[in-house]
Amino acid sequence: ETFSNVETDAKAWLDKVFFKVEKLKSAEVTHIDPLQNWSVSRETEAGDMVLAGLGEEEELDSSRSYSLKNILSSPSFNDIAASDVSDEDLGLDAPIKASLATFDGFNYELLIGKANEEEEYPVRVTVSASITQERVAAEDEKAEDKEKLDTEFAVQVKTLTDKLESEQKFQGHTFMVSKWTIDALTKPRSDYIKAIEEETSEDGIGNA
Repeated sequence: ETFSNVETDAKAWLDKVFFKVEKLKSAEVTHIDPLQNWSVSRETEAGDMVLAGLGEEEELDSSRSYSLKNILSSPSFNDIAASDVSDEDLGLDAPIKASLATFDGFNYELLIGKANEEEEYPVRVTVSASITQERVAAEDEKAEDKEKLDTEFAVQVKTLTDKLESEQKFQGHTFMVSKWTIDALTKPRSDYIKAIEEETSEDGIGNA
């Protein structure tokens, strides 16, 4: 067997399973230019993201707002940066910073460097979580439902604990991530804003 079809590039042998942001509650992004910083949040899992600090003549561009609900919901990475590449070369000496919080109590802190010629961004992530360990029973909870609900809660705690342990393994490395994967976090605030158009009355006079 000559193994003529075996991929010799080391990155082809990497397990590309990455951390996954689920049930995003809020995101805060800090750029080098403070005027381009932005943050979004929502009150419920079914709600729409609201962009903070909108002016009277600004509104969130609805054509892009959907992507804000699904930031890093199914990410992957292409490679791991070589350990001998400096932070300056990666753009991580002055990175974009992103803080993501979920309804499950997970917090993701990301540092995003500058893109390379292949439009891959170097990314570092720190993962933490506040996982509720005890279930608070409802006032009207029936005794026959308690065992079932306790079991479901224990399974959920185990799932979240395992997720935290798995995702914290990505800390301490610099991952090269495709532009489309990280795009929502690299955009400046101005990309999410559109000016409120003036309404034109029948006599042709514009009204705000």
